[in-house]
Amino acid sequence: MKKHVRILSVLMALVLLLSLSLVSVSAVRAPVTFGNVDHQNGVDVMDATIIQRTVAKISELNGYSAFAADVDNDTNVTILDATMIQQFLAGIITEFPAGVSSFVDVYAEALISDYGSGKARVGTPVTFTALATGHAGPLMYEFYVNDEVVREYSTDNTYVHDFEEPGSYEVYYLVKNRAGIEVGEGMILEVTEPMDIGWVNIPSVYHKGFYDSLVTFEAIAKDGLEPYEFSFALYDITKAKENEFGTLVEQSDFSESNSFTLSEYLTDYNEYTLYVTVRDSNGQTDTTTLTFTYMTPPPA
Repeated sequence: MKKHVRILSVLMALVLLLSLSLVSVSAVRAPVTFGNVDHQNGVDVMDATIIQRTVAKISELNGYSAFAADVDNDTNVTILDATMIQQFLAGIITEFPAGVSSFVDVYAEALISDYGSGKARVGTPVTFTALATGHAGPLMYEFYVNDEVVREYSTDNTYVHDFEEPGSYEVYYLVKNRAGIEVGEGMILEVTEPMDIGWVNIPSVYHKGFYDSLVTFEAIAKDGLEPYEFSFALYDITKAKENEFGTLVEQSDFSESNSFTLSEYLTDYNEYTLYVTVRDSNGQTDTTTLTFTYMTPPPA
């Protein structure tokens, strides 16, 4: 995480220069006095002048100073902020709408993905969610994969990435607030080859498979990390549906057996859908379905 470390190192130096307090590599807590734009000698006429020069585009404020200058707390630096500082110095007002002072803190708490195992598969979109809290919002998030920016700063704390090649990926985010304070967190994601159920085999739809014997289903899995576990679920989709899949006939829990035999004969000549889910030792899963019609046996 070279870029991540570099940015945080710069932040640490900046924090020391501004006499701020660094809590950890993923948290910064900084005091700010509203109206003290130049961070010198308290609130004085120079602070109003700096804002006037900024509004006139003669000079520019950095994030931390811009936050201190926003005394009316409207998230923008305008001539009204300079006017309020002048009113404050003249004793017309005794406090700014933003208050007297505040701590401006940013905490990069964690980066999580919808693959809690830390493993995903090629070709599967992975959603990353950055968890952060802090003042001087709105917080802005930028995402990186292997030190490359994949999503520039935005208020959206989620990012979806589709990994095209297997490998180990360093994914992290930086979060910053309106004061320009920036910290980050990350994770390592292992991306493996996609899993695929090669085929699902069921016996003949006539009497050899159904009418006078118990039905056995068999699945084959490949491309994942063995050992595999399989679960089967058979639904009658002709009857009134109990849920979106149909009426459950019978199901099995995950086991290392790739075959499943019904405990009873099928007695209704209906249409059925078999759901087979396979899970590898990395926690990857894949599901396939097979729909068939159970018919009466042929005439003798």
